[in-house]
Amino acid sequence: MQTGAATLQAGINELYEKSPELIQGSGQVLSALKQIQSSLASVSVGTDQLDTMLGYSARILKSIQELEAGAKELCDGMKQMQNQDSQIEDLKTQNSNAAGMLRGYASTAQSVYGNLS
Repeated sequence: MQTGAATLQAGINELYEKSPELIQGSGQVLSALKQIQSSLASVSVGTDQLDTMLGYSARILKSIQELEAGAKELCDGMKQMQNQDSQIEDLKTQNSNAAGMLRGYASTAQSVYGNLS
C-alpha cells in the first residue's frame, strides 16, 4: 500500500515540476486555436458557392472513378494481349515442330522412292 502511495506521490511531484511546461504548451495550443478561429471567421462563403464546390467535387470524383475504370480496362486488355502473345508463341512452336516432322517425312519418302527406283 505504501509503495502505491509513494508512486502516486512521485507522479504528483513530477506533474507539479512540469506544470510550467504544460501551461506553456496549453497556451500555445490555445493561441493556435484562436488563430484558426479568427481565420475561419474572416472566410465568408455562401450556400450557392458551397453548392458549386460540392458539384465540382462530385464531378472530380466521377472523373476519378472513370479514370480508374479506364485503367482497369487497359490493364485487362494488356493481360489479354499477353495471353494472345503466349498463344501465338505456342502456335509458332507447334508449327515449327510440325514443319520439322514434315521435312523428316519428306526425307523418308525420298529415301523410299530412291530405293524403289
